Order: sequence, then structure tokens, then C-alpha cells
Amino acid sequence: MFTKSRRKLEKASSSQKDNPTERMREEPLHSRPYFFGFLPRDDVETLLEKNGDFLVRKTEHAKDQCSGYCISGISSNKIYHLAIRMNNKGYFAGDHYYKTVSDLIDDAIMKQAISTQKDIFSLKTPVMRPDWIINEGQLEFKEKLGEGHFGIVQHATMLIAHGDVVDVAVKFLKGKDIPLEERKQFFFECRRFRNLKHRNLVRFFGVSVDTKQVKLIMEYCDVTLLEHLKKNRGKFNWKSKGVFCFYAACGMEYIATEGIVHRDLAARNCLLKKGLLKISDFGMAREGGIYKIHSANKPVPIKWTPPDSIRTRIYTEKSDVWSYGVLMWEIFTEGKSPYSDEEELKGDNFVINLIKFLLDGRRLTPPADMPKSLVKLMLECWDLSANDRPTFSAIKKRVEAICKGKDFQD
Repeated sequence: MFTKSRRKLEKASSSQKDNPTERMREEPLHSRPYFFGFLPRDDVETLLEKNGDFLVRKTEHAKDQCSGYCISGISSNKIYHLAIRMNNKGYFAGDHYYKTVSDLIDDAIMKQAISTQKDIFSLKTPVMRPDWIINEGQLEFKEKLGEGHFGIVQHATMLIAHGDVVDVAVKFLKGKDIPLEERKQFFFECRRFRNLKHRNLVRFFGVSVDTKQVKLIMEYCDVTLLEHLKKNRGKFNWKSKGVFCFYAACGMEYIATEGIVHRDLAARNCLLKKGLLKISDFGMAREGGIYKIHSANKPVPIKWTPPDSIRTRIYTEKSDVWSYGVLMWEIFTEGKSPYSDEEELKGDNFVINLIKFLLDGRRLTPPADMPKSLVKLMLECWDLSANDRPTFSAIKKRVEAICKGKDFQD
């Protein structure tokens, strides 16, 4: 992807005979390739690699006399975050005052250091914005695609190389009073999603950090799997449904090998693009292979969550395997809501009764057109013992073997 920022970056590094420092001095601070906007601190630190590396960013922390700007870098093998402050004398980060933040940065770059009363910080090599940081000016917003309690997903077009335009989906948090935990979850999704690349996962394009409302930019897909199943009821044969199950298994196998627990696998969170299923919505996902929720007040997709995870609040690949079994059921029932009869009968006591229903060994009724071999696999995904559930690697192989035939497309 070639943005204006990218072209500036490439031009600045194309010739050692040019003086990039002089050229950058002529640009407004926000246009300079080492300015990272509101990129969160955790992401910034992953970009700083060697002594002398530095970048400039915006910060929301309202410290005394804070200008809202911060220099982040590495000096003496330690990462530092130096707030640029201001008073009636001007802007300062050390002993000298400047009329503008740009003047302060320019002087520090020229001296290759900035001095405070306690330390001298090295500023030798500006870190350049990577391709995945996208200028908001490249985006033209269209209709809203979806909305949750704290977040919005909106359709947009994005300007890319050679003046071409692509459709994208843009996810961002809405409102000002977003709980800290929600903000952390959103930034985790941006951070982790960046490194995931698989054809059965929604593609990550980048993030826009020009404003406080950081935006996650993703591949735009045709429709959710759930909508597609409901809209086309009666038009699927068992093999076409099996292919959806296979695609989901491929994506989940990849997620598991990356040490991620999705925690919200369901038909509503699978998208379709030209018939290819893509797993999306990593807002509840966590790294580490094993994740324990410490708060009992966290929202949980009860109907897709195994009883052991509800009881212990511990999530692993095997928790996602249980969810995958429910997804298989959703696919073969063409978008029906799981446990809808029990939910209607039990009302406010549904959760307690659902857990009892499952612990008693009862399960969702297998769909009539589901092959016995897939029914067997689905029931194994719902084993009460997490250790006895299959892995996604095993699931993928079994679904592929069952579905193999002339109509099956890998």
C-alpha cells in the first residue's frame, strides 16, 4: 500500500546523498514520517529496536503542563517516554524552551539528543511509520454495518496505490466514556490482528491513529454467515454446509497454533467473501493458549461456551472447540438459534437450566441432513471433559476427509 506518508518515507530513504533531516524540517509535525499520532504505548514499544531509535506521538494523559505530545525512544538500552510540556515560556522537555513542538523536535534531531536535569536521551534514528498505519484522509466513510454497546463497524472506501480504491470495514469505539477494559480489548484486537494472516480470517489492512478515536481497518466482506444461512434456507446441500465447517476449522486451527483463544466463535462472527468463510471479531480473543477471567461480571456468550469454562472462567483451545460444535449445528440448521426452545421455556432461569441440561448429558438435536460422521464429531466437540475434545488440527483433517469429493473446493 502506497500512501502519501509511504511515498515520503521511501523518498527520504532512497538516497544517502539527500539530507532527510532537512527535508523533514520543512514538513508540519503531523505529516512527518516519524509522527505516530495516538498509537498506544504498548504498540510504540514494539517498534523501538536499538539505541537512538525514536518517534513522536500524541498522548491522552493529562499530566501537569502537558502539551499532549511525547517523545518515545531507546537510550542506554532502556525505553523512555518523555512528555513534552508547556508553560507561558513555551514548549520544553528538558532545559530549553521553544516556540513550537516542531522547533523542539528539530533541535533535538540536530543535536541527536535531548537533555533533562537527570538524563541525556539519545535521538539518532527516527522510526518511520509502517504501511499498516493508515492516514484517515485515505478513508471515505459510507453506511454503518453494525453497532455494539461500545463499538461501531462502518463501511468505507480506502485510497491505495495508483489512485485505486478498495472497500473496507472500519471498526472504532464510540463515545467518550469508554471503560478502560473496553479500550484495552480494542487495542489488543488491533495489535494481535495485525500479525494474523490466513485466508479464512478477515484480512487486516491497518489502523488509523490520527485522532483519539483509533480505527481498525479490515477487509470488507459480502455478508455474515448467519445472514447468508437464514436468507438461503433450503438451498444448501450437506456438502456445501460441510465446506463452511471445513473453512472454519482451517481458520481456527491457525488461530490455535498462534496461541490465541477466540472465545466468541459463532455464525454471527463469521463472514463470507465470494463464498469463502472468514473468521472475524477478535474483540474477546486472548493470547497465551490459556486465559482466565478474573471478574465474574464479564459478558459471556453462554450458548457457545462449555460448562467447564463457565464454572472455572478458564478458556483454552478446547473452549473454542465446544463453540465450533455449536457453529456446526448453526450451519447445518441454516442459522437457527441454539437452545431456543429451552430459552423460551425457562426465561430468566435459562442460564442455570442450560448448564444443568448439559451436565445431565443432553445436547442440541443433530440436524437431519448432517452425516453421521459429522454428528459424531460434533458430539465429541461437546464432551464435558475438555481434554477429551479433539484439537482443531484433528477436526480439520476429519471434516476434510468427510467432505472430500468432486464438489469439494480446498
